[in-house]
Amino acid sequence: MRLLPLISTSRLVVTHPKAHLISSPSVVTHPKPHLISSPSVVTHPKPHLISSPSVVTHPKPHGLTQLRLNQPSFHVTRSLATASTSNDTKSDNPEVKPSILSKLAKLFRFERKPPAGVVSVIRFSGSIADNSEPIGQSISLRTFNKRIETAFEVKNLKAVCLQINSPGGSPVQSELVAKRIQSLASEKELKVYAFVEDVGASGGYFIACAANEIYASESSIVGSIGVVSFRFGLQDVIKRFGIEPRFQTAGENKLLNDPFSAETEKGVAKTEETLAALHQHFISFVKGSRGERLKAEESLLFSGEFWTGKGALEVGLIDGLDDMHSFIRKQFGKDVKVKEFKKKTGLQAILGGGDAAAQTMAQVVVSEFYEEFERRFFSRDPRNEFKMKS
Repeated sequence: MRLLPLISTSRLVVTHPKAHLISSPSVVTHPKPHLISSPSVVTHPKPHLISSPSVVTHPKPHGLTQLRLNQPSFHVTRSLATASTSNDTKSDNPEVKPSILSKLAKLFRFERKPPAGVVSVIRFSGSIADNSEPIGQSISLRTFNKRIETAFEVKNLKAVCLQINSPGGSPVQSELVAKRIQSLASEKELKVYAFVEDVGASGGYFIACAANEIYASESSIVGSIGVVSFRFGLQDVIKRFGIEPRFQTAGENKLLNDPFSAETEKGVAKTEETLAALHQHFISFVKGSRGERLKAEESLLFSGEFWTGKGALEVGLIDGLDDMHSFIRKQFGKDVKVKEFKKKTGLQAILGGGDAAAQTMAQVVVSEFYEEFERRFFSRDPRNEFKMKS
């Protein structure tokens, strides 16, 4: 029990913090009362609210000449006993004023402001592909999975925002990333908001559809709901240099669409079949995400066409024109904390990416640096000696 002291010349007056909760008042007496000239009395700040006040004496009041408020508070023990009534206490201690005690209690009272919450931000920038390049990593589930999971594990999380600036890429990686976001959002029962910056097209828009709502700037490029396949025909080039390709296959369709051979109708038909299946899956995902918010005809929406932000809003591909920071402030208040999860780039990606290729590259760089350093400054090679000019 901590007591809050007041300065008094004749006696020490402090308040019991929870005297109104005590069924029978508490009285603590000094072990050597014959040494006390005048005992100290403790009263409740609002004695008129309790039936019998609590009276506590300091363990060593005879040793107190002056008590400062900035000194550490002392502790006392409680024992059940009888005490005087509130009227008697007030008459015995005319200097005690509940109003002063109340003001003093408020002075030392610290109220903790409840947290406003946190909004996690995951930035998706660049093409969508799975590669092992340590510098300039593309968007893939392998490179983003840990970042996505961490963003959803933040304490006091209010929502997750996706910053998207991608022209697209791999349909498989687009789907894996989008479905991972949807899975965690459903598990944590959180809303996800997507914000398209320069471009959110093709696979970039696929990832945006993982969100409950999509926003963009008026000049953003949005859409391009389609699939493309491109390749080169190099058969004439290799003939010019006298190069003859030689392949052996098991299976008649193993070498369809070979770039070193002339294009065949069978190869073209197979490519069209594959593209149609991928396109239909893309359309189904967009419909499942946007639903009745889509306003234009399907023949236009899913033709591979793209729009600026304003046009995308008119056809129902997005929910509004807004930037992320303004939206967060309006939606969650100015006191909410924004926590961003960005990909590591440059030297940070090499040394701290956790990727095997990145670690190998870092080891090679460090090893070569020390070898060159030792050769230049510690070897006796005459090539490393510096001549002083007279």
